[in-house]
This record gives sequence, C-alpha cells and structure tokens, in this order.
Amino acid sequence: MALPDNSGQGPYMYPITRDPEFKSKIVFQAIKVLPPKFTASFFSSSTADEIKGGDKTPERKATSEEIKVASSGIKTSVIRGENVSLYVPISFNVNDTLRYTNVELGLAGSAVARSASRGGSIGAGIFQALKETGQSLFDFFLGTGAAGETAAVAAVRGSQMTPLPTSIKNAVGLTARVTLNPNLRTQFQGVNVRDFSFQFSFFPKNQDESIMVKNIVKFFRYHAYPEELLDAGDFSIAYRYPNLFRIKLLSEANEGPVGPSGQKIFKNIGTPIKMSYLTGVQTSYNQVNAVLHPDGSPTQIDINLVFSEYKALSRRDIQNEDDDVFYQFENSTAVEQHKAHGGT
Repeated sequence: MALPDNSGQGPYMYPITRDPEFKSKIVFQAIKVLPPKFTASFFSSSTADEIKGGDKTPERKATSEEIKVASSGIKTSVIRGENVSLYVPISFNVNDTLRYTNVELGLAGSAVARSASRGGSIGAGIFQALKETGQSLFDFFLGTGAAGETAAVAAVRGSQMTPLPTSIKNAVGLTARVTLNPNLRTQFQGVNVRDFSFQFSFFPKNQDESIMVKNIVKFFRYHAYPEELLDAGDFSIAYRYPNLFRIKLLSEANEGPVGPSGQKIFKNIGTPIKMSYLTGVQTSYNQVNAVLHPDGSPTQIDINLVFSEYKALSRRDIQNEDDDVFYQFENSTAVEQHKAHGGT
C-alpha cells in the first residue's frame, strides 16, 4: 500500500508571525521523482524455461515481437503543501571542490607526453620511449664510452629497469649521486558532489509554535526516508528512493521588479543549490535547560540538516545558475508547477 506524499498539513513556516522587516527566507520544497514506467510482455504461451532458454525447449533467440519493453521517461512533481519556509541561517557556506592527483610520467611517459605536446603522434612518442628504454639498458650493461653525468644517469636508468634487488638499485643511485626525475604532473580526476549543512534553533513561545516545530521536524524526517516496496508485513522487497529537496535561499530587495500582483520578487542569495537528498537529520531537545511548556512540549529544539546534491556540477550548471533550468532533475519533465502557499 502506497503511503501519501505529504507528511502533514503543510506548508510550514517558522516563525509563524513575521516582522514586516523580515526580508529573507530559506525554502525547502519536497520534490517527487516519478521514475520511468517499464513494461515487458511475452507471448502468452511462453514458459519460464522458454524465457530462460532451458533444456526443455529448443534454444531460440527472442524477437522484438516476443519481448516488448517500454519506458515513459522521468518526470518530477512538486508535492503540494510540502514545503518549509524558515529564517536564513547566519552563515551560508558553499564549498566547490574538484579532485586532482599527482601522477608520475617517468621516462617512458615523459617521452610520449613530449612528442604529443610538440604536435607529434602518440605512436611516435611510444616508439621513442621504447627506444630510449632500450638504449638505457644497453648503456647500463655494455657501456657506450660515455662519461661523467651522462654515464651516471645511464647507469641509474638501466638499474631501475632491471629485476635487480632493491638494495642494488639503491646502491647504484647512491653511488652515482643521481635520482631520476619522476616528472610529476597534476591530473584532473573529476568533480566532487557538494554537501550543504544547515543548523536551526527553535524557541517556541506557545502551543501553536510547538506544533509547528514538531511538524517541521517530521517534514524533514518524512521525506528523508525511503518508502518500502512490495511490503509483506515485517519484510519488504525493496526501497523506493526518498524524495528530493529543492532548496532556495531568497532575499526580497527593497527596490527592483515586482510580480503580476504587485508582490515583491525574491532573488537568490549567493550560489544556488541543485536538487538534493537529505542525508542526515539530527534533532536535539532542550540543550540548555530541562524546562518544558505546560503541555509537555520542549522549549528549545535544534535541528541539523545535511544535504547532498544529486549530481556533480559542470560548467554548464554554472552557466545556468540564474535560470530555472538549473533546478531541473536530469532530463525530467515537470508534471506540476505549484507556487501557492509559499511554494517556489
């Protein structure tokens, strides 16, 4: 049995009453990803052995008329009412990190890179690398009459390319007073997925605010968890992915454009965030004191939220940061655009 998409009766907002001078907010909107609908059909006469190619039937190849698989494509839906509007945290940190590592080109790699960087072919570089390697071994074992630094380098190069004990290789290098240049270069490996952390402290003054904070905590925890599929009591077969969050830090400028109804338009504060999964929720109650409201609700609730963007960014994402396409999930199609009740 499928569970409802909503965690309660949203939307949710804290503080409940806002000062007119309150010009900024952070909005967390729950987004449901509708996966492609896959369908497969076989001939009604097909048996399990026929599909598997078992021994009971002659082996044959399935045709497109026998097995049909269709996909409807990915779609996303804004879940009505499932959004939280809170005050903007004092500090909003954005860490863009990319992965690099140091690699050693060595003798052979340097020859290939040198050939390619000068406009030569990769093949010519490989040939030159093999040639230089062979020459080093020749110099080491037979000698070429070279002297001084050339002979010392040749000896060290040759010793490193032979199956000699490490102690002997070290002895050659120490005696010749030569260390081969590993030719270190920085290699780009990829882009890290960005993580975002938000901390909020709530001090409900009455029952209404206590209920609101309780609903806000439930909202985040509800959409952070997956839904069980093919549930059979205490045991289930699989999980459906948790919902995504569209996070926007917004500021209402005193000057600037207004909407169709004359309302102020909120603009992004700083760097926008891709749709994200909520990977961690930490809730603390009454950290400072043990005082409770008359109804038993806590007087202080602290919540720490950790989000991870669903994908690593590229230059195209940076280019589109001021466009709504930035918030699009993969190549999905929006099936619902709902902006009422504080939705964004």
